[in-house]
Amino acid sequence: MNDLAKMQQQIVAQKNRNLVLEFPVLDANDVPFDLTGFKVTFSVGDAEGDLLFARKNTEAEGSDAEIEIIDTVGGVLRVYIVPENTADMTPGQEFAWDLTLEKAGYGIVSGAGGEFVLVATVT
Repeated sequence: MNDLAKMQQQIVAQKNRNLVLEFPVLDANDVPFDLTGFKVTFSVGDAEGDLLFARKNTEAEGSDAEIEIIDTVGGVLRVYIVPENTADMTPGQEFAWDLTLEKAGYGIVSGAGGEFVLVATVT
């Protein structure tokens, strides 16, 4: 899944605001990866490694309101961050995010991540 491996990127979010993130998942040959049956988790933690919040798809005991696979065969998913996820976080601190996909027989097949920057909401 080359595309996710390349996504060592920074995500900027506003505190107490909705944010929708879309991730394409491609195999080593840049072909969309079939996401059928995969558990997907998007996590944000602090500099000490403590989990602050996680969003999961239905397969991972979450819901489509958290992570929705919008094109199963085409390998596209969306992560929905809601105000409650960032309400207890302090802008300016160091945070990290990661995205993992897991399926029985495969284990964790991919991971992507990077810096999660939280900025203050102006209004």
